[in-house]
Amino acid sequence: MYDDEVKRILKMVEEGKISPEEGAKLIDALGVESPEKKKGKYVRIYIESEDGERVNIRIPLKLVKIAHKFIPKKFMKFTYGDGESLDLSELLDAIESEVGEYIDITSEDGDIVKISVE
Repeated sequence: MYDDEVKRILKMVEEGKISPEEGAKLIDALGVESPEKKKGKYVRIYIESEDGERVNIRIPLKLVKIAHKFIPKKFMKFTYGDGESLDLSELLDAIESEVGEYIDITSEDGDIVKISVE
């Protein structure tokens, strides 16, 4: 029911019958908060080399958090590609907050690396 009412309000905004601000007020007046971001339980690491070899790893997020404490600081930042860098500490902080794909790299050689939270 909440979704139907929100859709009707958004349709009225789209048609110009009400302003976006008025639409936001109406949605707020429904008294139902929007759903929270879904938190992940697993980290998926997918690697595919140009010759077709594949690695597909699924690790519980809790284990990743524990393992993070044992990685030496000098290995927490690295550079790849054309000087792009990745800070694993920042990545680990980010993956705690929401489900989604965080890294999607395809090299010039056709190698693929993807890291996501599900």
